[in-house]
Amino acid sequence: MTIRLRYQWLLLSAVVLGFYYPAIFGGYSLVDDLNRLSTLTNIETFDFSLLFFRGGDYYYRPVTAATFYLDQILWGADALIMHVENLFLHLLNASLVFMITKHLCRQSKQLLSYLPLLMAFMFALHPVNAEAVCWISGRYDLLATT
Repeated sequence: MTIRLRYQWLLLSAVVLGFYYPAIFGGYSLVDDLNRLSTLTNIETFDFSLLFFRGGDYYYRPVTAATFYLDQILWGADALIMHVENLFLHLLNASLVFMITKHLCRQSKQLLSYLPLLMAFMFALHPVNAEAVCWISGRYDLLATT
């Protein structure tokens, strides 16, 4: 990774973390997060067959359900940690947009050095992503994007 690329990625990281920083302290949403929390706190044992073969949820999304189960096992479904995980998943997605755009600009022989950073900013700060980042149950969208 070149120095310029590293600084661009650090700028992207600082902006994304700074922009979504207040969401970390958001707690649980009254809409769907409390339902998710009650499901997680009532788990007595982790059952892979329930998770991967019978669904165990309204939708068949076993990877996301597994991350929620791991949150319950590792840190007791703490809202602060779950919000931090969502924030870092969004940062990963913005970084992927940055790297893919960087690769496409390199392939097309264009010398647009700030286009990847601009596209990553547009993705990271677009209002449509705020719900997925700020809402714990929005992790479905973040993992689908990844």
